[in-house]
Amino acid sequence: MAINDILNNLTINKNTEPLFELIQQIHGSIPKSQRTGKGIVWSLRQIRKQIIQETVPLDIKKRSLDVLITSDHWQVRHLTALIATNCSIEENTITPYLSVIKAAAKDAHFAVRESAQMAMRELLQVFPDEVLQLYDEWLFNYNENIRRCVSESLRPVLVSGKNWLREKPQDSIRYLKKLNCDPSLYVRKSVGNNLADISRRHPELVLTTLQDWLDENNYDKRTWFIARKACRRIVKSNPDEVDKLLKGKSIIK
Repeated sequence: MAINDILNNLTINKNTEPLFELIQQIHGSIPKSQRTGKGIVWSLRQIRKQIIQETVPLDIKKRSLDVLITSDHWQVRHLTALIATNCSIEENTITPYLSVIKAAAKDAHFAVRESAQMAMRELLQVFPDEVLQLYDEWLFNYNENIRRCVSESLRPVLVSGKNWLREKPQDSIRYLKKLNCDPSLYVRKSVGNNLADISRRHPELVLTTLQDWLDENNYDKRTWFIARKACRRIVKSNPDEVDKLLKGKSIIK
């Protein structure tokens, strides 16, 4: 059954099993030796490509989202945020799809949460002003997964061949600053990882930023955790500066 038919039927009968079976079928077609490297996420990306290639009508995709995001199968919920991204770009608006992506960002399954930050990273490419304005709210959301989604989506990694934020790290740091003493370890790990990524190209900026944060928060243990995690790459090239910053404390891998 074509993906167009599956989504069309889905809006009528609310049954996500055919889509789940298609995902399993594609995953099963991957040679066993490659599954570790490609895995289920690769399968989901192939489904997404099919949706684009088959030119599934926008109204069908839109009507299917509410059913997809409540599926019992995490693989289907993972795919939902990516479909919402397709719809958003096609319709040239983010507002109707934010509730779906936000639901994915709060999902109990890690892979579904990852799909949300992947979706927001793509939307940042197309709607930077709108997304960053939204993040002014998300940064103070009570749910740690929403706050982490902000940090993860702002990491300077490749997206569709584009070096998003690699050359303008200050844009990320401006938002990360609001999380520099976050009560959630889950969020602090993300902030530390983000800064570690930035330090590949801008080590001095990261060191200066961390020093400012530590001074501002009086070396609060939460900020210190972020600093120790963020310095794991800088320490290789600037061990003396890192030692001075962390006052001799070891870094966190």
